[in-house]
Amino acid sequence: MSIQPSWTVHLEDERQVAVFTDSAWRDRIVGTSSGGGIRLVAIEEELMLTGAFVDATAAVIQDRTIVLAVASRTTEAVTGASSYSVGIAGDPSKFGGSLDTALGSTNIGVIGPTAFYANTPIRVTANGGNFADGKVRVVLYALAFAAPSS
Repeated sequence: MSIQPSWTVHLEDERQVAVFTDSAWRDRIVGTSSGGGIRLVAIEEELMLTGAFVDATAAVIQDRTIVLAVASRTTEAVTGASSYSVGIAGDPSKFGGSLDTALGSTNIGVIGPTAFYANTPIRVTANGGNFADGKVRVVLYALAFAAPSS
């Protein structure tokens, strides 16, 4: 049996869905025959907290994506700050403000679908003092788009 166009698989180890087109597997929810498509992305990063704020290096909102939410979890108790916020530069609490510093605290910062037109790192900002220690895991949920390739 040969692979047929439109077959869909779930790649558990990569945590993504792929669709077979005319000649290749593509990571997308829906797409066109000329390569246009939409992907749902979830990018996770654990941040070690020191100073006034920490910018993510992996959990970066890519240019021309639509953000749906950013979730956070305190994976190591935060010290130095009385709380923290999750957002971006210029809007530090966009995805949640005054979040708990205790181990295991969580938040899901759901926003109305918001388009971004430049690469924008997720930022965790200290409130009530600078971070001395601690870790927060963030997950960025967004829709990414591909222009037609032909």
